[in-house]
Amino acid sequence: MAVNTSVTVRYTIAANGACPATFEDVTFTVNAEPVATTGGDATVCITAGSYVLTGNTPSAGTGTWSILGGSVNMSLSQFSSVNDPSATFTPITTGIYFLRWTVSNPPCTDKFSNMTLTFTQISAPRLRPRPRQPRYVSAALRHLV
Repeated sequence: MAVNTSVTVRYTIAANGACPATFEDVTFTVNAEPVATTGGDATVCITAGSYVLTGNTPSAGTGTWSILGGSVNMSLSQFSSVNDPSATFTPITTGIYFLRWTVSNPPCTDKFSNMTLTFTQISAPRLRPRPRQPRYVSAALRHLV
C-alpha cells in the first residue's frame, strides 16, 4: 500500500438461521514516517545578528524548532517562525544554543535532529602605544634645525 493512502476493509459475518448478516468496515491509513535533518553545527559572530537555519522541509507532517539549552535565554521569540525549516534565529545574547528540529506526523513517532549554534563576540583589537622616539638631534645636524 502506498504512503499517505487509505484502504477500507469490510469484515462480514454471514447470516445464520434467523440472524441477518452483519458487517463492520475498518479503514487503514499508511502515514509517511517523518524525517528530520539540520544543516549541522555552526559558529557565528554575534555582529552578523542572526543565522538562517537549514532544517528539512517535511514531506509529511509538521516541523518545529525548539531550544534544548545552552544559553540562559530559552525564548522561542528568537526564531522568526518555529515551524519554518529555514527560520532565522536571532539570539538575544552571545553563547551556545542547542537547537532541535522535530518533525511530527501522527500517529508515527516524532523524528528529530539536533544542532549547536555558537554565537561569539568579536574581540576588540588591542592597541599598543608606540614607544616615544627621543627627540635627539645630532651635533652635526643642529645647525639645520
